[in-house]
Amino acid sequence: MRLQAVGFKGSTTKIASGRPVDTVLAQTPAAGTQSQKGSVVQLQISKGNGRQTAVPRVVGLTEPVATAKLESAGFKTRITRVASTKTKGLVVTQDPAQGTQAASGSIVALEVSDGPATTTGTGTSTTPTATGPKVPRVIGMGQAAAFTRLEQAGFRVDSFPVTSTRPRGLVIRQRPLAGTRAQPRSVIRLAVSLGSGARPFRVVPDLSGMTEIDAKRVLVRVGFTVRAILPAGATSPSGDVVTDQKPSAGARVRAVSQVAIYLGPPQ
Repeated sequence: MRLQAVGFKGSTTKIASGRPVDTVLAQTPAAGTQSQKGSVVQLQISKGNGRQTAVPRVVGLTEPVATAKLESAGFKTRITRVASTKTKGLVVTQDPAQGTQAASGSIVALEVSDGPATTTGTGTSTTPTATGPKVPRVIGMGQAAAFTRLEQAGFRVDSFPVTSTRPRGLVIRQRPLAGTRAQPRSVIRLAVSLGSGARPFRVVPDLSGMTEIDAKRVLVRVGFTVRAILPAGATSPSGDVVTDQKPSAGARVRAVSQVAIYLGPPQ
């Protein structure tokens, strides 16, 4: 959290509001007030209007159609573009998954295909020609073990939840595929099964000031999936630490939900 990054502690109270979930509505002391480091800043945070709505399925739709469908259902969207064999512009994953009950005004994170990682001049997909170590196979492994194996091979790892009846927390897909050569420190993306039955709630830990690898290990150990967001223009998190996170520390969310960590220079 930003408050912790500059030396303050945050105490939150959630209240019903028409504003989007997790929006800060008020703070005490007010912004700009001089306070001792380590003192507590009281935050009032929107918990939405209390209405829960089933998240519609938008995987396979184009970005504009998916966005319109979610907005008409009362949700907001956050778009991330990813390399994919799917047609450019199609939604390839969504979080929360279809059918999940979520508060009106909350964010549905969408991954939208940016096309294959490499193409010919005519736009035909080709096999990636990157040099570097081969990506290990982690399909069928638990998420924590998969992260460890890929990190030991020199890669960064992101993960996201997908609807599946396979055991909860099991890796069911990976990109790039096993055996593909990829540049060291490039990102391997893992699809992690939501499993069947009700998912228990987990408390999101405070990750502020942690390195990317430490924060991801903590989240995976607790039972979340995780995605790192680099500063604008950055291609590597060299020296960066967690400066913000969504959902915020202390939030109670379902197991295997994705937590986004925002990386930046230490404060």
